[in-house]
Amino acid sequence: MCYVGKATKIFIIIVSVLVMFSMVLVFRFLHHGHRSAGNCANGCHPVLPVPATTPPPTMTSPPATPSSAAPPHSPPSVDPWQTPGPVHS
Repeated sequence: MCYVGKATKIFIIIVSVLVMFSMVLVFRFLHHGHRSAGNCANGCHPVLPVPATTPPPTMTSPPATPSSAAPPHSPPSVDPWQTPGPVHS
C-alpha cells in the first residue's frame, strides 16, 4: 500500500461527489426526455392563443367633413443655416 495524504482524500471525495451528482442529473434528464417524447405536441411547446381578428368596417360613403373646418396647421419653416440671435439673460 502506498501513503495517501489528507488533501488527496479530500480531492477524491470531491471528485466522486461531483461524478455522482452529474450522473443523477444525466439520468434525470434522460428519464424526463424519454417520458415527454410521446407527448411533444402539447408538452414541449406552449400553446399560445391566436389573436382574434376582426374585419375592418366597411364604409358605404366617406365620412362627412364640416365645410367650415380650417386647413391643417403647418409649422413655420426654419432655415437650418440661420444663426440664432443673441440670448438675453
